[in-house]
Amino acid sequence: MSHLTEASHTLVESTQEALPRFVPENLASEKILIIDNHGSMIALLKHMLYRGGATKLYEANNYLSAIRLIRENRFALIICDYDVQGPKEGGQSLLTDVRRQKLLPYSTLFIMLTSEDTVRMRHAALEEAPDDYLNKPIRAVDLISKITRMAKLRGYFKPVFEALDDRNERRAIQWLQQKLKSKPSAASEQHCRRLLGKALIDSALYREAEKHYRESVDKQYEISWATMGQGISNFFLGRLAQAKRCFASLLDKPILSLEAYDWLARIHCLEEDFDLAQYAMELAVSASPLSLHKQSLLGHIAFLNQQYGVAERAFRSILFGHHQAHYVDPKAYRDIVWGHQPNQREPEEDAAGSLHKLSRTLTQVIQRLPKHADLRIKAAIIQAEVFVQREETDLAHQMTDELLNFYSRLEFANQVADEVLIRIHFKRLGRDFHREYKALLERKATQAEEKAGTSLKVFEDSSQKLKQRLAAKQAINERQQSAQNKLRQSRQRRQIFEQQYEDAKREVMHDLQAEAKREVQKRMDVEPMDYWQWEIEIDKTFRWLMNNKLTAAIERRLTQKSQSMAAIGYLSLLPMPESELANKPLQQLLVEIIRAYQREQYETAFFSFLRAVKQVPPSCSIQLNLIQAGVSSCREGSIKEKQIYNICLLYIKPLLANQAQMEEIEKDRLNTLIQALRSIDSQLDLPKAAAE
Repeated sequence: MSHLTEASHTLVESTQEALPRFVPENLASEKILIIDNHGSMIALLKHMLYRGGATKLYEANNYLSAIRLIRENRFALIICDYDVQGPKEGGQSLLTDVRRQKLLPYSTLFIMLTSEDTVRMRHAALEEAPDDYLNKPIRAVDLISKITRMAKLRGYFKPVFEALDDRNERRAIQWLQQKLKSKPSAASEQHCRRLLGKALIDSALYREAEKHYRESVDKQYEISWATMGQGISNFFLGRLAQAKRCFASLLDKPILSLEAYDWLARIHCLEEDFDLAQYAMELAVSASPLSLHKQSLLGHIAFLNQQYGVAERAFRSILFGHHQAHYVDPKAYRDIVWGHQPNQREPEEDAAGSLHKLSRTLTQVIQRLPKHADLRIKAAIIQAEVFVQREETDLAHQMTDELLNFYSRLEFANQVADEVLIRIHFKRLGRDFHREYKALLERKATQAEEKAGTSLKVFEDSSQKLKQRLAAKQAINERQQSAQNKLRQSRQRRQIFEQQYEDAKREVMHDLQAEAKREVQKRMDVEPMDYWQWEIEIDKTFRWLMNNKLTAAIERRLTQKSQSMAAIGYLSLLPMPESELANKPLQQLLVEIIRAYQREQYETAFFSFLRAVKQVPPSCSIQLNLIQAGVSSCREGSIKEKQIYNICLLYIKPLLANQAQMEEIEKDRLNTLIQALRSIDSQLDLPKAAAE
């Protein structure tokens, strides 16, 4: 402590004369809160801010006093230490709670202070997305630059923040849309787009948000945040396959990958693949072991996966601050997500763990952190299921009732994100989550009506919002259910296709073996050879036939059997004409298409092919590849199946008239694609002779 105090006084003296007036006018007359355990650090920051022009400074040295001040005042700027002491012991918990309880206005700037500059500390400090963070010891120049930059943005977007604070998201959206139409500077446009996307998602306008983020991805500046927003929008729309692709493409981004792992884990839970969900959260925890949210989510998913030892270690890390995490291979997980390999992980020896030990750790977690929103929900769910396994059913249902009431107080976006895990919990208890939640909201609407009394407008607004939330949630549930059914059907079809392919492959290999023997027999009539030479020549010939004829022969065999959809998943793209490869922009686009197709991003490859086709004169091979990518998208259960199917029809009909000029491989591919399209829709109107 004495060392810190001495350093603080030294820094105060060094900045006594040189520190300029830096607090902008839009912050100088407003309230600023400093939260830190050490009085010397508070004194240093107050001195710097007073010298910079601030006039209303408040201080708090623990969690409880900080919460009280935030409840009683509206601050323009909060500077908070990451290790602030209190019942939750952490500035991260403080930021999470004030946001969940809606105590922090949108216009309030929040700067997090950290005591160490390490990767895990940076990840932990950015977990709840503060406006910025600073490393100790604080340098005046760093504080000046951050406050100046943030205050400038705050002033620029003041109408948006005021509208959001008034819960008038529509007004904020309209302001941002008008500002984008006025063509602001590049930096302002980027902030406008990010705020607009967040406002659309917070307003449950997911279709508009997905369209907005998709348009933002086409811009020239950094688009990682837009890809994240597009994935979140697709998740809420029930388009799980598209959402998974968006999140998987962000796994190599240092900060965004942590949030991407969270969403991928939720998708895996919806697919009831708890082991892969646990794999995702283990990777997130290994990158950010200080995160309470990630440790609690890992603990819950490991419990669903019946690996109580992993769950107990995750919750114990929250209690005792274990910073170390065992190594998990990120490349193997990415290969699994992209479909390049199946999940063949083996659980650790101590993964099963002890249910009694997990229950004891959970009791300590709930006692120590009774109001932590994110942690409280997950810990209570697991504790309730532990009571069920102990046959203490009454306690389990009592805890679940409290959990449902607490869940209703979360923001809508957080509700939808956490609903995946809560719905699984209710299902295991034999309860209907949606019916009970609807009943709870109806009771709250009745209570609001009684409380409103003669104020009919207050009741109507409250009732209307409840109805909108119910309608939005119902629509999301229907979309998610539809997406799950489509994914389930796609998996079943894929298993059938794989079996058909393997059967055809065995038949073709048998035929090639016989053909190799015939070829060698012909040579023996001209050039006699002994038995060993005969065997070697057969093996050589067979290998040559396998390398040169296997794929084409399998494709032809499956087409003859009217099983062309089984062939589509294994066909490589046809080679592109050299005339197209001479065009540099087109060449770059085609390289991206090939990579997308190899990663099984068939829908992305299809629409990229569509752009390529419009850039050059009609090319037979590119058009066939376009149709092949489209059929592959339909085979995998694309949401846009009807649209893709109609575009494929548009491009395949002109190819039928040019069959005579095609090469043999192109004719075979065309016949395969025609039959595959017929299997998608039996009403396809094509000449019968074309498929023969």
